Amino acid sequence: MSSAPTTPSPAEQSAGMLQRLSELFATDIENMPHEMLAAHPGGKARCGYDLIMEVATINRMVAAKCSDPGLEIPTPQGWTTAPDSYKNKEAALADFKSSVSDVCAALAELSPDKYDTVVMTPLGEMPLIRFGQILPVHTMYHSGQLNYIQTLHGDDAFHWA
Repeated sequence: MSSAPTTPSPAEQSAGMLQRLSELFATDIENMPHEMLAAHPGGKARCGYDLIMEVATINRMVAAKCSDPGLEIPTPQGWTTAPDSYKNKEAALADFKSSVSDVCAALAELSPDKYDTVVMTPLGEMPLIRFGQILPVHTMYHSGQLNYIQTLHGDDAFHWA
């Protein structure tokens, strides 16, 4: 006799969705040459490296908050801008993947009694679990921006297939 499947916890759901969507985000990066990732369309738009760095930074921010909900996070001073030293496709991709591993491990260790702990985030105060639940949406938001950058450079292929 088989038992009914258990419903994943909110932290497990967030980590599982983030892992799957991060594979798509990584595929986007893998299909963009360095010149495309480094370009600032129109002279004002953020480049792909800025987006990758922001996603990795927010992932690590959530991981840190899971370990220490009282940790103070500096208030953002504008959009994340990747320094020249970050503008290496392989290194940026490795950093992104590492950040996903870090936050998924932190979410796996997050005890349910901490889910409702109110923490300060760049978006204001919210329950800790909600901060973790933002990550899949945040990743896909920036994946869409990477896809748009691709089309601006003439690449309209569907790379996820």
